[in-house]
Amino acid sequence: MSLEEPRRATITQATDIAATPSTLPTLLASSYGAIRFPDVVGTLRVDQPWGSAQVMGAVHDASNGYNGFVLGTGFVDRLGWAAGAGVKVNLPSLGAGDSISLQGVYSVGALKYASNLGGAYNSFSFNPNNGTMGFGVATDGVDNGAGTIWLTTAWSIHGAIEHFWRPDLKTSLWVNYLVVDYDAGANGYLTRGAPAAFRNLDWSTVVIGSRTQWDVNKQLSLGAEVAYHLLSTAQRGSTYTPTCAAATTCAGIPTGVAWNVADQSEWSFRFRAQYNFVP
Repeated sequence: MSLEEPRRATITQATDIAATPSTLPTLLASSYGAIRFPDVVGTLRVDQPWGSAQVMGAVHDASNGYNGFVLGTGFVDRLGWAAGAGVKVNLPSLGAGDSISLQGVYSVGALKYASNLGGAYNSFSFNPNNGTMGFGVATDGVDNGAGTIWLTTAWSIHGAIEHFWRPDLKTSLWVNYLVVDYDAGANGYLTRGAPAAFRNLDWSTVVIGSRTQWDVNKQLSLGAEVAYHLLSTAQRGSTYTPTCAAATTCAGIPTGVAWNVADQSEWSFRFRAQYNFVP
């Protein structure tokens, strides 16, 4: 077992959210309690000539701050947790150094163990070419401000295969799938007042990518990566109209324009050059 600094997402709390779907993105608020103890993390791993395997788990403090943000109203004591397993199998028959790996994580109230999302993550993707946007809200839990926290469930699967063309040149192909699931209580609270068809904040992402790296020498490495990212948005089929007080844009997005909420996708390309000054 080991101790880790808490992987903090946020506890979402508000007193009046989602009279319509368009109000949701601007009214989310953080209500995390003070750090009472670091995350407790454990890993059991075995390494063999064929490869390696491990199981892991974590316990995370998902308590809120004061109920309703009011000093002295008490707080809700909740623990989140995560569990996962992974395996890597060497493939010497394909080439020296070749391998295939698979890892899965399931979390309740500890979302960052299932994903690499940073901070209090409310992701909004706008596509001005066709007037659509998509989003996903990532929190450890949803706090109704009156003594209830609904913990968020999230799970992910990551797989990869790596092939060495020669000792200094390798290519990897990988895929990652993440699902964030809010239970009925959380969905009902956050989307109350919205039409029944849009009272669902569940969302998911899938990323497929490939990278090729050439180790020119011990100091210099060059690499190129391509990836495809698909967001299956929350509240698909609804509309969102950005509104900001005393402003004509919200983070560069025009206000007063209705955006259709739809799935979003994108391609990314990256080139990397790394030089190690110390061998």
